[in-house]
Amino acid sequence: MRAARGGAWQWQRGRGAGVSGVRPLSLGVADGKVLSSVPSDITVAADTPLVGGLGAAGLGVRPTRLLQGDLDVETYDLIRQAKALLPWDTETSGLDWQTEKLSIVQVAVFGQPVIVQNLEKRPPLLAALLEDPEILKLFHYAMFDLRFMAHNWDVRPRNVACTKIMSKLLHTEEDASHSLGPLLERYLGITLDKDPAVRVSNWDAPDLTPRQLEYAGNDVLHLPALAEKLEDGLYDKGRWGLATRCFEHLPTRVELELAGFPDVFTY
Repeated sequence: MRAARGGAWQWQRGRGAGVSGVRPLSLGVADGKVLSSVPSDITVAADTPLVGGLGAAGLGVRPTRLLQGDLDVETYDLIRQAKALLPWDTETSGLDWQTEKLSIVQVAVFGQPVIVQNLEKRPPLLAALLEDPEILKLFHYAMFDLRFMAHNWDVRPRNVACTKIMSKLLHTEEDASHSLGPLLERYLGITLDKDPAVRVSNWDAPDLTPRQLEYAGNDVLHLPALAEKLEDGLYDKGRWGLATRCFEHLPTRVELELAGFPDVFTY
């Protein structure tokens, strides 16, 4: 995604603010290209299996990694060093953040899905990333995921974006679908397995099935490529600035809802 000119939106890897009149460089890319391997100036331990595409369609995808309780330090350090766009999603036991359980968190790290299970305790490294203002976290329907994590981890998310919001701002026709599956088909020609039986399956199971792993991984792998397409459309319609202001409001909206306020913007 492209960095907005100021506010919470930052150019990646210390490039600084955009130049007036020039469309800013996409977040999550280096020199105009999606990262297909760990950048040469990033130090990675020899046994850290984290190379591949950065969640973009057509790039190599490595097998899913399963972690328990939190990210490992090596993965966390790699994300912090790269400061690239981080696709992020969750699976839960239900829809109500007040009563249901946060089951797993999945992120895509250079084209490799990383799933974290056993989130009964607050995961300090994931929580730190969610609050990190230098790393842009990309969701689809961010409000759902952010409510659960803010409630369970006592965090205030920072620097987040949402492809569902992007789609709603771009496609205003009444019959438009803003679900992830139809959007990926429309923009990337990718058909996902969105079987409702998998979506509502037991995500707290100690041994996730191959279909669960594929479902969870696909929910993050293609988000950057989709976001690029949606951003192009928003920019062409003059709505990209509005989108970034919506993203900047997300943490406040989550804080209001968790505090039990009604809609403070209505009469």
